[in-house]
Amino acid sequence: MAVSFELEVSLSACGGVPLDEALRELVDAGVRRVELAIGPRWTDCSLDALRRARREGVSFAGHHAFPCGGRARPFNLCDRIDVGAHERRMDLLAELGASRYSVHAGAYEPGHEAAAFERFVEGFGTLTELASARGVSVGIETMYPRRALGPRYLADDGPSVQALAQALPAVPWVPDLAHVGLWPKQTRAASLASLRALPLLEVHASDNDSVHDSHTAITERTWWLGAEGSLDPRAPRVLETRLFRPDASSVRRELLRVSALRVQLRLRCAC
Repeated sequence: MAVSFELEVSLSACGGVPLDEALRELVDAGVRRVELAIGPRWTDCSLDALRRARREGVSFAGHHAFPCGGRARPFNLCDRIDVGAHERRMDLLAELGASRYSVHAGAYEPGHEAAAFERFVEGFGTLTELASARGVSVGIETMYPRRALGPRYLADDGPSVQALAQALPAVPWVPDLAHVGLWPKQTRAASLASLRALPLLEVHASDNDSVHDSHTAITERTWWLGAEGSLDPRAPRVLETRLFRPDASSVRRELLRVSALRVQLRLRCAC
């Protein structure tokens, strides 16, 4: 039996599963809005499965280096971009009728932020041109501070997001609530408040252990429950919780559980 859910579901929840198999389980669970993302494996059946789902009424969005015609290849918008690979990715989104695509802000070596910032703005501009020519809007996902030595992300805390937003004022944003929970120097309430004035493309929803970007299950203790409603309600909410058993019944139970939690917390906050 098909069930209608408010939440969209990211295929990143189905890591290691063939894309056509993961998509079939989501559709059988009643999911009709799917985000293409790194996680599932591309197979010879994947393109036909995507086209079939599209004919059956599934709507799509895309996230970063989702698999497209082969193995997903990570990319960094702070480096030189592969225009051909982005053209193929945008062509697929256009064929599937997708209108949204989100990307990571990019990573850079400490001490080279200014140069990385310039390269990102240039690369993002090229990507936006490719996308807009195909009717796709592109948003930047908020990132998180890396604890280990080595590269760090742009947009990895509130001030970094605001600096990038000032440089690209018309660009929509994609708050990843699990990432925002890892931001230093601000309370979580202040972090959410800093995002309310930004144009939003969508909102990514999951949780973590307050230390790692682990995309764990949403529970009653998840910090943003009851507060994410203060973000633009028109921005779709995309569930990115990792599903270790992505069969239809497990997906349906998880969506019903998370939807019920969101309703309960909203009602509690309204009292």
